[in-house]
Amino acid sequence: MKLSIVDSSGREKEVEIGSEPKLFGRGEDSDFVLGSRSVSRHHMKIWVEDGRVMVEDLSEGGGIEIDGEAMDGVFELEAGAELEAGIFAISIFGSVSDSLSDEFGMEEEIPVPLLVGLKGPTAGLEIELREGDNDVGRDASQYLVIDDASISRQHARLKVENDHFMLFDMRSSNGTFVNRKRIDTCEIKSGDILRFGNLVFRFEYGVIDSGIAKAKKRKKMILMGVAGVVGLALLIGGFKACGAKPVGPTGPAIADPTRGSNIAVDVQVEQFLSVARRNMDQFEWKAARESVNSAIDVFPICKECRILRKQIEEEIAVKNQYQDALVEFDLGHWAEARKMFLAIEKTSAYQKIARPKIEECTTVLLTFHMREFKGFTNGRHWKKAHKHLRAYMDLDPCDRKVFNRWVKKVEKAMRSRRFPTRFKPIPFECDRVVDMAVDLDPETEIKKRYPRAKISNALMKYFGGKIENAIHDLQRIKALSRRPKLVQQARELDNMLRVVKGKYNQGITYLMRGRYKEARKQLEIALDTDAKFIPDGLISFYREDIGKQLAGNLNREAADLFARYKYFRAFKKWKDCLKFSPDEGACETGMIKLEEVARDAIKQAQRFIDQGRKGKAAAVLEDVKRITRPASLPYKEAMLKKQKMDM
Repeated sequence: MKLSIVDSSGREKEVEIGSEPKLFGRGEDSDFVLGSRSVSRHHMKIWVEDGRVMVEDLSEGGGIEIDGEAMDGVFELEAGAELEAGIFAISIFGSVSDSLSDEFGMEEEIPVPLLVGLKGPTAGLEIELREGDNDVGRDASQYLVIDDASISRQHARLKVENDHFMLFDMRSSNGTFVNRKRIDTCEIKSGDILRFGNLVFRFEYGVIDSGIAKAKKRKKMILMGVAGVVGLALLIGGFKACGAKPVGPTGPAIADPTRGSNIAVDVQVEQFLSVARRNMDQFEWKAARESVNSAIDVFPICKECRILRKQIEEEIAVKNQYQDALVEFDLGHWAEARKMFLAIEKTSAYQKIARPKIEECTTVLLTFHMREFKGFTNGRHWKKAHKHLRAYMDLDPCDRKVFNRWVKKVEKAMRSRRFPTRFKPIPFECDRVVDMAVDLDPETEIKKRYPRAKISNALMKYFGGKIENAIHDLQRIKALSRRPKLVQQARELDNMLRVVKGKYNQGITYLMRGRYKEARKQLEIALDTDAKFIPDGLISFYREDIGKQLAGNLNREAADLFARYKYFRAFKKWKDCLKFSPDEGACETGMIKLEEVARDAIKQAQRFIDQGRKGKAAAVLEDVKRITRPASLPYKEAMLKKQKMDM
């Protein structure tokens, strides 16, 4: 059996149904997609039973009407009856009579703006645009909800004003395009090709007959005719009874939209403030300020409006500060940019998006100062080395490893010369609680494990990054010593140092050629070999450098996966990165990005819980646990919500 589906623009579509129930709604998993926010994601089911068309309401009541009467539960759609679901009229094909169409068919044609899907999961779908803002994105609050990884939560906005159409990109990750050109703001016209992420639409605007509008007008004219006849009869009867002339209405006049509004003041204010808050969430401060000013015009003593306007003015000032910092950041002035980002108030909305920039600036500066420090140390320019070491500790005051390994060594060298250098000692000042365990002294630990001075001296050279000198010393021991045990130990260590040297050089070569898988394999062998002869708790130069090399590679892979929404794999890469190099700032920043994604997922899970969809919520919360560390707040929050659901 066939059904006829007519939308508000008059386009008719035929669909085939049978004994198997078919799902109708705007959700992409529906058997028949009704592309409008006026219907639920799963609105109803329709099937044929014993020659009758049966309908089951899934909209929880109020979403289906037949001839103006609200329907719910399971009911029959009779031949000739017209079912209304949102902007759609559904009837059994060929059963609705159009005998009155000639009599009331003089309705003015209505132009309807449309998006016609050309590519992706929305291919073939026609979406009618409403007057005003039409937001596109993955978030459930958008007008056009597209659940696709290439679409941002708030991707774009189509603004319809009379016959004028504007398209705005809402800072989307993958961009908004008009006729293959990426845009920020653009006026569009009928026939333009729009692309949001990977999904392509054609914008159409023309004069199209509206079937539903005709039917409603026909019904309205019939009702007006009947009401007119009844009213005239009552009026004549009253005139005869009272013997008086009929007079015009004396009640309150209907409000003229051009002269004011019948909407209550508090409702109008709340509407303006709601628009303002939405604009604030999208960092559109001027539009938000205009909405707040409109609310104040309606209700001048609105205290909340004035507080919100003050907040907007402050954010506009911070926006200029943030943009100045971005200029410094783009120019590579890391110290100036970091200082300006840090100056942003913690209460500002820009603090959240400034945080990753601060982390990136800090990582670059830490790398720079450590590189300069090591260069000046090798040249024995202790004063300049100490200056860069101080700058490093100012950036990361809680790095106890660097403090114990380098600060003590440099300051000892500066004091031990014949003419000691004057300097201000670097104190260890850390605000957070740190592990108070005593750090190991490399020279002491190596001498404990290798009591023979020649062996320990050779290994100290290796520990400091001079592997060639260490191998040379071990070869001298093998050639000149007459002690069999000492020679045997030197031989074993020499073999292991050569393995480290070979695998390290080979791994670095592979890294430079972009062969990351082979590089990781070689460098991991070097790490395992290093662990065999260096005492536990000590980190040699080569272990530290390999860790940073591997961490840098893993961070690049993780960042690429994160950009492609492969959050589970990105989490594993960043986790391995921190395992190889616990102090790697870029990987820690990646983990923070995943925690922000997890917070959004927790909000989505809460929406599922509110809708009674606990299975969906549980799945989302499990995913949150897979992309966050157990010590993080999103992980703990997901655990807590899961426990409450299971109770």
